[in-house]
Amino acid sequence: MNPKSWTQHSGIMEKKISYHAPLEIKKEIIELYLLGYSCTSISKVYKMSSTQICLLTRRYRAIGYRCLEKHSGSIRYSIDFKRRVVRDILKNVLTLDRAAIKYGINVSTAGRWFHQMEKGGFGALKDPKQERLKKYTMQNGEKQSSSSLAQTEREKELERQLEDAKMEIEYLKKLAALVQEREKRESSK
Repeated sequence: MNPKSWTQHSGIMEKKISYHAPLEIKKEIIELYLLGYSCTSISKVYKMSSTQICLLTRRYRAIGYRCLEKHSGSIRYSIDFKRRVVRDILKNVLTLDRAAIKYGINVSTAGRWFHQMEKGGFGALKDPKQERLKKYTMQNGEKQSSSSLAQTEREKELERQLEDAKMEIEYLKKLAALVQEREKRESSK
């Protein structure tokens, strides 16, 4: 890619693109970044926010060209995966951006899961569509599983609830420690 191919308008190089840049444009952006151009200068050329450019380059540094892959349609994540992401955010004090890069998900998805957990605990991470499906099959009298299978499912659910309770306690302890730390700083002023 040759920067000389860009047009100049009012002294500023232009190449306007939308927020959802095509794959070729994203490749060009990464190539420019690798050539040493700053996020700000690239953002001026492509008329994108420098935040978007920096996010793309951070993702590139973290996972390489996989950051350019586009997912088709909506992806359903398991409850265990959602819990793992939120648990990692809490335990390792990850930012939503870093968690999204680490797990290959969207930042808003990680944020939504984290806020759901804050509001309703780990039980709030259940997929509402899956819950509706369970209710539908039960109401329509579809075959029930054997008692041993139902018992195993019940045990799994109780284990999940126990894990949820442990994580909530851990989260509340960290929150209490942060509040104590803030109060201590404010009282020492």
